[in-house]
Amino acid sequence: MVFCNEGGKIHGPGKIVFGKGIFQLCSYSNDFVVEDSSKIILKDSAVVILPDNYTLRLRGNTTSLVMKPGSKMMFGENSGIVCDSGAKVIASDAAFTSVDSSKKWNGIFLKHRSQDTIKNCLISNNQSRNFIL
Repeated sequence: MVFCNEGGKIHGPGKIVFGKGIFQLCSYSNDFVVEDSSKIILKDSAVVILPDNYTLRLRGNTTSLVMKPGSKMMFGENSGIVCDSGAKVIASDAAFTSVDSSKKWNGIFLKHRSQDTIKNCLISNNQSRNFIL
């Protein structure tokens, strides 16, 4: 499997940090798994774009997507995030939206919701009415 982060900085084992700017994840595959306590961190003003038909899978205890205030995750059509086996999303004052406002993305599916913290976030253009399962 190939991961292309187009500018995110890799800090030590298992941490990818996106600073200020716009970053496109490459679509060499339609599914990318982050596991083993790894973290993806979007700092203030970071924008990460997932391509069409792409699933970012977070798996494993303490594996997480951390979105700082002012960051944004933009989804291509039919893209989404799946968290299972203890993985979580921690987002505050961030945005989850589609790349193209006329197209829908799949949403974020959380298996263990009690571990997740999503507060004061803008969520738009997703096709799942039950955004979080």
